[in-house]
Amino acid sequence: MSLKAIAKELGLSVTTVSRALNGYYDVSSETRARVEAEAQRRGYRPNTFARRLKMGKIDAVGLVFPVHPVPLNNSVFMDMVGEISHQLARHEIDLLLIADDDLADKHSYMRMVQSRRVDALIVAHTLDNDPRLEQLQAAGFPFLALGRSHLPKPYAWFDFDNYAGTHTAT
Repeated sequence: MSLKAIAKELGLSVTTVSRALNGYYDVSSETRARVEAEAQRRGYRPNTFARRLKMGKIDAVGLVFPVHPVPLNNSVFMDMVGEISHQLARHEIDLLLIADDDLADKHSYMRMVQSRRVDALIVAHTLDNDPRLEQLQAAGFPFLALGRSHLPKPYAWFDFDNYAGTHTAT
């Protein structure tokens, strides 16, 4: 199924069909509705590679986790990974697990960053002075830290308040 087939069926240009499916404001709501209905009727799915190339996005987020200690044995961590994956999938974004071995010469998460194989990273098990976060910040690459670190500039982080949790539990 292609945009050409939808365009031919509706008597529209391929550009108009593409713009309608991508939500551009210059396509009337009536035309957009016709195009979306025809696309749905035909079971149209966009070509992922073409879309990624055009939009400059990969539609993938990497989750960086340390090899030691092994968090994959931790059911809380795995529940979190499952929920992150589920929520990203709702937006058609893939989650890639990236094991980071601090003893390796090259960090795999930096290969992902440098080759733009992910749009952003989630970095688990952060350290007080985390060199991974410093590298990402210096590269200007978007990331979310699961935990806090001392960085020179503000950054996105998520952390549990263990003090408040213990207080509430007791």
